[in-house]
Amino acid sequence: MESIKAVAERHHIPFRILIMKQSEGRPKPCGGQTALTKDVKDALVNCLLLCAEFGMPLEKRDLKRVVTMYLNRAGQNISDFSSNIPGDDWIHVISFLKRHEILSNRMCQNIKKIKGRGGCRRDAAVL
Repeated sequence: MESIKAVAERHHIPFRILIMKQSEGRPKPCGGQTALTKDVKDALVNCLLLCAEFGMPLEKRDLKRVVTMYLNRAGQNISDFSSNIPGDDWIHVISFLKRHEILSNRMCQNIKKIKGRGGCRRDAAVL
């Protein structure tokens, strides 16, 4: 069996990279590491979509509160967040809305009750 150093020289790969891959398995992804796990973020996205489906869209301030309450109840302390409250950069630039394209940041629109019920002009005349 060939040594790691010989393989590194033959394939022109730095020796340390092969050692790291052998000892740690898969290295962490490039860039900054996420503050929340993938499962937690997926559950949060599902919760936000469910709220929107019920006609209760949330603002970014509400999203911050939900994340803070989750972290406090789970007993976690994220050093990147001030008092476990994520900043605006976490929501927009760094991760959340950028990584979950199904979510969007929209302005609230006032609609009439008849339109909200899916009515048409004929129904409007009855009311």
